[in-house]
Amino acid sequence: MKKSYYHNDLLTSILFLNKPKGITSHDAIKKVRERIKEKFSIDPKIGHTGTLDKFAEGLLILLIDKATVFSEYFLKKDKVYIAEIQIGKETDTIDPEGNILQEWSQEQIKTFIEKNKEQIITETHNFIYQTEQIPPEYSAIKIEGKRASDWIREGKTITLTPKKIQIYQSEVIQIFPDGRIIAKFHVSSGTYIRSIARDLGKKIHAPTCLNQLQRISIGEWSLFEPYVCKIDSPNYVFSSILDILKNWDKLIVPKEWEQAIKNGKKPPIDLNLVQNDDFFFLNKKNKILAWAKKVDQQNFMYKKVFTTD
Repeated sequence: MKKSYYHNDLLTSILFLNKPKGITSHDAIKKVRERIKEKFSIDPKIGHTGTLDKFAEGLLILLIDKATVFSEYFLKKDKVYIAEIQIGKETDTIDPEGNILQEWSQEQIKTFIEKNKEQIITETHNFIYQTEQIPPEYSAIKIEGKRASDWIREGKTITLTPKKIQIYQSEVIQIFPDGRIIAKFHVSSGTYIRSIARDLGKKIHAPTCLNQLQRISIGEWSLFEPYVCKIDSPNYVFSSILDILKNWDKLIVPKEWEQAIKNGKKPPIDLNLVQNDDFFFLNKKNKILAWAKKVDQQNFMYKKVFTTD
């Protein structure tokens, strides 16, 4: 019985993963699923809250089984990255895995850095004023049902429309004589750091691409917390939705209302007592009955009703 109860908890949990370089986010999810299947004899569905490119590393939030319904909430969170941008090199994918289109000599790069260091710092900082961004051609953006990257690989010409974004922080940490720029970016969801690298090159009139990328936070969750696991950790740390979303209001309902909520009915509540837009309805055993969201001070809507335990 205890094992079964633990499995129920596992099937509504979150795993914070430090994805290494060299594997796709899909590969990371596959490996986690295999580990869970091997250890617990269950094969849950696993959702992510924003992928990382194969060459990138860092925080990946994985939602286990029933917790996947919360992906929308996590996907909208802003993100912080540490990026290494290479001046003097341009690739078709704007990252280290693409075909080289242009590459300067080390002497050219060194001379350029010496002459333009202050401009590089200024132009990098000025991204905080940018409110729109054109995604990279090699991206998962869908055009007529197909990824932009797939159209490009087929030799087709595509036009990507600018997306609304926000860049809260754009700061050079260090510039090296060999053209490597270490920078920190705090951006809204959907912002491409590869596009920032591309656009920086246009501003300073130099070939550029992204060398390395590390995601260090998603919303309030940091890569450096003790619950973040490496993919080859002997034991994963599974966190409950209620613990991770601990700031949400939790309304405990009497037993006679449990089935009514599962049927989509709304209990009478005073929304003035609810501090956050998103909140939970729980039963007396602390199980989630529903995820609700305030529409205004008099009304709320269900984002998700959990019809089964």
